[in-house]
Amino acid sequence: MKSQISEEELILNMNRWAGLTTEEVLDKSTTKIEVSLEILETMAWISTFENLRSLALVCCEISEIIPLKHIKNLEEIWLNQNSIKKLEGFEQCYNLKRIFISDNKIERIEGLDTCEQLEVLWLNENSIDCMQGLSKLVNLKQLHLARNKISRIGNYLANLRKLEDLNLSGNMIGSFKEILNLNTLSSLRMLCFNDPNYSENPVCNLCNYQTYMLYHIPQLTQLDTFTISEEAKNYAEATFMKKKMYYNMRIKTIKRTASNIKQAVTTMVQRYEKQVFDYLKPIEEDFLMSEREIEERENPMGKIGDVYKYGENLEDINPLDKENQVTLLDAIEKKKTVLSDYMFREYKHLKTLEHTKHALKSKIETSCKENISRLITELETGGNIRFEEGKNTDNWYTSCADLVLSRYIGKDLCPLKVTRVTRIHNRYLRNRFEDRLENLIDTSDPNYKKNLEYLFYSGDINEDLSKVIEDGFRTPEEYSEIGLPGCIPLVNSVQTAEIARLRNVDTSINKIFLPSGHLLICKVFIGDNSGKIITYTGDLSVNEIWTQLPFKPSDGRWAEMRQKDDDSKQKVWFICDNSLVLPEYLVEFEYTDFEATDLSFSEVENGEIERAELSALSLSLTAFTNICSIRRTVQYTEISPSIPLRSKIQELNDSCIEKISRCKDFSKIICLNLSLNSITSIKRLRMVYNIQKLNLSFNNIENLEDLKAFPCLTHLYLSHNRISNLQCFAEIGTLSIVDLSHNQVNSVIEVTHLKWNKAMESLTLIGNPLASHSRYRQLLILLLPNLIELDKGKIQNNEKEGYCQCHPGISIEMAKSYAIISDSSGLLSAGEFYMPNNSLHKIRNDWMSTVEVLQLNYQKLASLNGIEILPNLRKASFIGNVITEITAVNRCKNLEELSLEDNLLTKIQNLDTLVLLKKLDLGRNFIKKIEGLKNLECLTQLSLEDNLIQSLLGVEALGSIMELYIGNNKLDNLKEIALLKDLSKLIILDISGNTLTKEPDFRLHIIFHLKKLKVLDGLGIEQTEQAFAKETFGGRLTKDLLESKLGGMSPSEIKILDLSNTKLRSFDNMFNGDTFPLVQDLNLSGNYLQTLKCFGPMPRLIKLQLSRNRIDTLYAGDGKGLEALPSLETLDLTFNSIQTIAGLASCSLGSLKILILAHNQIYKIEGLDSFIGLKELDLSSNSIKQIDYTSFPTPLALRFLRLDDNRIRSLVNLNKLIKLQCLQIVSNRIQDFVEIERLRELPNLMELLLSNNPIVRKVPYRLNVIKRLPQLMFLDAQEITNEERERVELAQESKPPPLVHLVPQQTQKVPVKLTSVNFDAVFTKAIDGPSKRPSSGTALQGVIGVTALTSHLKGKNLKPRK
Repeated sequence: MKSQISEEELILNMNRWAGLTTEEVLDKSTTKIEVSLEILETMAWISTFENLRSLALVCCEISEIIPLKHIKNLEEIWLNQNSIKKLEGFEQCYNLKRIFISDNKIERIEGLDTCEQLEVLWLNENSIDCMQGLSKLVNLKQLHLARNKISRIGNYLANLRKLEDLNLSGNMIGSFKEILNLNTLSSLRMLCFNDPNYSENPVCNLCNYQTYMLYHIPQLTQLDTFTISEEAKNYAEATFMKKKMYYNMRIKTIKRTASNIKQAVTTMVQRYEKQVFDYLKPIEEDFLMSEREIEERENPMGKIGDVYKYGENLEDINPLDKENQVTLLDAIEKKKTVLSDYMFREYKHLKTLEHTKHALKSKIETSCKENISRLITELETGGNIRFEEGKNTDNWYTSCADLVLSRYIGKDLCPLKVTRVTRIHNRYLRNRFEDRLENLIDTSDPNYKKNLEYLFYSGDINEDLSKVIEDGFRTPEEYSEIGLPGCIPLVNSVQTAEIARLRNVDTSINKIFLPSGHLLICKVFIGDNSGKIITYTGDLSVNEIWTQLPFKPSDGRWAEMRQKDDDSKQKVWFICDNSLVLPEYLVEFEYTDFEATDLSFSEVENGEIERAELSALSLSLTAFTNICSIRRTVQYTEISPSIPLRSKIQELNDSCIEKISRCKDFSKIICLNLSLNSITSIKRLRMVYNIQKLNLSFNNIENLEDLKAFPCLTHLYLSHNRISNLQCFAEIGTLSIVDLSHNQVNSVIEVTHLKWNKAMESLTLIGNPLASHSRYRQLLILLLPNLIELDKGKIQNNEKEGYCQCHPGISIEMAKSYAIISDSSGLLSAGEFYMPNNSLHKIRNDWMSTVEVLQLNYQKLASLNGIEILPNLRKASFIGNVITEITAVNRCKNLEELSLEDNLLTKIQNLDTLVLLKKLDLGRNFIKKIEGLKNLECLTQLSLEDNLIQSLLGVEALGSIMELYIGNNKLDNLKEIALLKDLSKLIILDISGNTLTKEPDFRLHIIFHLKKLKVLDGLGIEQTEQAFAKETFGGRLTKDLLESKLGGMSPSEIKILDLSNTKLRSFDNMFNGDTFPLVQDLNLSGNYLQTLKCFGPMPRLIKLQLSRNRIDTLYAGDGKGLEALPSLETLDLTFNSIQTIAGLASCSLGSLKILILAHNQIYKIEGLDSFIGLKELDLSSNSIKQIDYTSFPTPLALRFLRLDDNRIRSLVNLNKLIKLQCLQIVSNRIQDFVEIERLRELPNLMELLLSNNPIVRKVPYRLNVIKRLPQLMFLDAQEITNEERERVELAQESKPPPLVHLVPQQTQKVPVKLTSVNFDAVFTKAIDGPSKRPSSGTALQGVIGVTALTSHLKGKNLKPRK
């Protein structure tokens, strides 16, 4: 159509296209035009309708959008199904609210910056590959970009805060990490990656897709056209929180293990250094003695006197005074030179070892970071990228190792050892590879595998392989943009792959201690790309080969090969299609000829390295162990001339100072050498206030407070003393050379006191424990900017430049540079191992109020001042700085996560206002006490590992805590675990590396007391372990339980102690005279005790109750158990599992009066010979069948004997119990009155209970018993009346009746059921009515039997018959 048309044509066309009348066309006032399925070549005619509000030109073959500047009221435009290639013409459409331009040929979003009122934008089915160009559309509510070529979301939507509906279906988004960019869109409610109308994105095929989406974008109400329920959201949150907690625990475990390994390496070096120092000590002493001799002999001032005695005989005159002084001085100078060379060589050797140590530590740190990076990748990708650790037994492991070794060929090569193989499972990259392959060839034909190769990736040495593994290789264009070869370089030779890296290796260190080599093995489809062979010459890196022989893909070729001219086995492939290269294995290896049969590293806990997946370090650690295990046996032999020993000054006085300095005016003394003495105090030196050089080496000085009296002091030598802190140096600012070597300074934080000596040029602290700290050199170089020499070695310029001046606080520029929009993964706590990739590249004017995350790790920050400019900060990390105090953060009240790991903090403070804080990391500091946390009610994770904490006191206030990491501190009291009992949400605890973990069964102890704990020290707690802990510690009497029972009283004051029904199983020898010296009455009934061995000596114990336990023996031995209770009078052991009481024979219980053994399994009465004072014995409810002649072989004082519920048939062998007053033998098998006759020998027997024996069925039972035992007063709990006795006497006096013979008559037999019936009561009642007494069954309460009987007879004038 022409660009200009006549009015008649316009009227005709509008009538035909849009159905407008002639009047509407001429009036130009129409507000809406809709045209579809017409062939239009231009939109020029539309500009005449200036009042349009809605325009629809659908399927009209329009290829260009003309400027719509004349239609200023346009609010809606539809241009679907056209041929538009570019978004344009909207520059002055300020009122435009809805744009629909789907199904066109648009390649980029542009030209919409002025459409700030736009609310709806549909650009479906175009060719858009980037979401750039939307940042100005701040009012956009609906954005549809389905079926385009978008693979990344990026930060392009960050400003669309009002966006409610987003459709990205049918694109190429394949990574979960892209989803994280949407979590800042707080208004987003509808999100679609899988619309049935447009197909899905690759990300939709990943595992845990829905869970991941709902957790990170919880505000959604609709996902992929489906409505989301609250239940689904809650499930997603719970699932992902568990995963985060699990991965965070594993990260902490790896970091802890790496820290332990590094500490072990440091300890090995310290042990080795001690040997060297021991060897050097006499050399240094000899050197100082020589130096002193020269100083004294060259001193022009005359001697005032001498304070020393010389030689072994303590002579007054120095033997060297007799020598030729010129010759002597020359000889001593030569000796000094030799000694100096000795010391130089040894310290140089230690420097080399220190250098190696730092290299190994760096390697450990690198491995740690790699492992943590893998865990983060697994979490961030919802498990769709997974790393499988290989074992020597895995076929794929050996295949990869063999592949590497077979491709490592050449002359004079150092042996190569594979230390680790990891299989990579990347679901997205694998799907992409397979889809591309299926589109390229027929995969059903197995011949295609001939063009599949496994090659090594040989990219830039600074490239992050983890990014390649996660996101795949870049496109050739992306590689070219960053200055790298525009391809993916793959090689089949280890040498070619390693050339570039090995050129940058530090050759001064054994390669085994340097970072491991890495080979990424990729599966690649080469295809039919055979052509002429192109060769290169020399050992070139891949970049160099590309520079000489680049490759430009053409004619459908995506790969080309280069071959070394003198070695056809060394080949390089340049691949230009990144979808045809799949990373599958990552191999780590070492260059070394070191051989070792045992690679276990005994310096850390067994299995710890394997659990942290750091086994690849074993070879390096073993090699380093061998170096540090060398023993030095050589001792120093003194060199001539021999310097005579001198007496040592113990205490300074004016005379000493005067004679040594050779000056009577102390104000004129500038130099003073007091080395090699036994001085403990320098208080007397205060008068030497102008001194500049002071040597106090090899003394016994501990306190340096008096140094502040020397305002001119510049040179100070204090080696080999007992100095443990450096606080006094905070008041001295003039020092330039200081030697504090070989003292006892432990904490690296002490060096902060040196910072006032800005002019210091030389400092020596070697031989102090602090010198082994990882931050030691960095701190000193930071604090002392003019320092030139440290620990007898020059500071290199590159090291000094790396530790430049620290920042006093957080500046605006610094905050702006490191501000981050958000951290959706929640792994900011991983610190230096994790850096969110959505930094604020384009900062808005209001950036301070919008920043939620700040990461300032390793920025040499000295203070947190300045953080208050970010009021809405939610997460902040300041790892590896030099912060000494927690300040300013209390103004950031929205903080949820705060990491201050690896700083110089000594105290927890100023956190009270952070009531929303959930995670706090204060590891690797110098904190001694848990405090200042009681207001943190939301805190779920607390990290305090690698500090100086001595007590858990303060943690108990954290009711919401779920994870507590407090390993490698100074906790030594296992009892303090009780402070964690009330933390009902605590499920992860890491307490390893503390002294308390060395106690036996500490793990079981913690598991038993913290029953909800799921993970302890990085290891999951199994049900079997919980059961074993319960078996081991259940019922154990601990000091905590005892204190709760005593109610604050001291055990030494207790006389009566009741611990019944407390489920005790044992009490670890707590019952003894030392713990309970006054206890007389002890009740342990109703517990689970199995033995009496736990009792120690308790000389005052009178009453012991042990009923209802599980005791099976009475003998303990070794002076324990009953043997240790000499004063015991009452012993109750009812309801136990005792089978024999023979053990009583060896117990010296001469005071025992009451012994209760009812309800056991005793089958024999024995062992009672020595119990001559026993008055009451209860053996009822046992398995006794008879009373042997050995049961009571000697006369006993027994008054009461109870044998109820046994199997006794006879009452024989009771004749020795002549003092017995009460015998209970109810429910046995006594049948004949003959057995009753046997009791006639017991003259004092007054009470007898025989009920429920067969004998009671014989008539007349009572009269027969009374007849045979006339002394009885009670029978079967009934008092024997005078009437009964008279009837017995009457029966004995009357004659027997005559015999009558009866004739038997035949009778019919009637079945009769016989029961046990006692007719005695009938006879008694008929004679004199009822007369009853209380049952003696209750006589066991209190004093048994005797007491009951005595009280019943009290007041009656009755005596037993003789």
